[in-house]
Amino acid sequence: MLVSPYYFATPENDWRSLFFHYLPESVMVVDPKAIKYFYEGLPTGKPIPWRFWVKPSVAWCLYAFLTFTSPTCLSVILRKQWVEHERFAFPLVKLPAVGKQINSFFRTPLMWIGSSFPVLIHLLNGLKRHFPNLPSIPLHFNLDILLIDKPWSAMRPVSIMVYPSIIGFTYLLSLDVLFPFWFFYLIYKLQSAIVLASGASFSGWILANRQEMSGYIALIIFVFWLARRHIWDVITKALDLQNKIDDSNEPLTCRRALIGLILATYLIALMSSMIGLSFWLAIGVMVCFYMMAIVLIWMVTDGGFLFLPAIFRPSDYLMVAFGSSNFNARNHTILTFEKTMMFDLREFIMPYVMNGLKASAPVRLHRRKLMGVMFLSMVVGLIVAYYADLMT
Repeated sequence: MLVSPYYFATPENDWRSLFFHYLPESVMVVDPKAIKYFYEGLPTGKPIPWRFWVKPSVAWCLYAFLTFTSPTCLSVILRKQWVEHERFAFPLVKLPAVGKQINSFFRTPLMWIGSSFPVLIHLLNGLKRHFPNLPSIPLHFNLDILLIDKPWSAMRPVSIMVYPSIIGFTYLLSLDVLFPFWFFYLIYKLQSAIVLASGASFSGWILANRQEMSGYIALIIFVFWLARRHIWDVITKALDLQNKIDDSNEPLTCRRALIGLILATYLIALMSSMIGLSFWLAIGVMVCFYMMAIVLIWMVTDGGFLFLPAIFRPSDYLMVAFGSSNFNARNHTILTFEKTMMFDLREFIMPYVMNGLKASAPVRLHRRKLMGVMFLSMVVGLIVAYYADLMT
């Protein structure tokens, strides 16, 4: 993100004249040698040119910390509603919540026999990467060769991937959750073929993209409708208008959680405006991001999915609603940074925070101390991640 536009710019793609003048050089690495060293490695004995990396790294660490803080505050606001009022299932928390009882499970010979199969498969396939002459057990089967003719070609890519670890996680899920997960994937692929056969001007992927965006809107309305009284109680408690909610054992008080959410959102929008993005566009993107975040965490905590990346970005809502032509080239350029922070949500922090708060209940862990540890781990994680990325 900090160096890729400069490294991959070529005379053929003409990036330099197209959008380089919109890039925020104050928070990017622009030194040609530093960029080259990042991708191609440092010469032997040459130290990392920290003077080019410190300022951009600090700026983006702060931005990343804010994008961690606001969803964390949102998780705190929703915790009581989902844990105590609606009593979500939290399937991923069930196994660690068992505690010492799991010891007997690990003493079962059948467990070790069963777990040895995926261990041996991954061990053999891992050795294959280093020693090509060794055999391997394929876990990925590409079916695209069977879908050459139209309209079936619109269904590509189609593949079957076997993940033993994911099979173990899905064992914790109910059939009501598992069935629509694969059924509607097949519907999506079939829909793509039908769209191509009909001669429509749009692709099946675009249709599925808009359907998922609409589904998120429907789900967020449903979630807020169920939580309307709780959210109102949180707001009035934060404003000191009533005392219906006892937040003495909450990870954060209602006031701190609400102020943290608002302040982090404002600072994110402010930082975005400082590098060229419209302030109100940044606010709109954050609102859409929170909507996506709530729906995703709802599916993880109540459904039990390991992770759920969305197939669209928060800004797509604004582009569809107002038209991409109504936003200038600078806004479009800066919005490309959104993909790193708000599109690939596999490592999205909200499910981990909510699952952690749920797991703290059986052991009666002090939630505010836990929240302090979570924020500390975010800071340490950011520093270690940036350092490790540069060192490797």
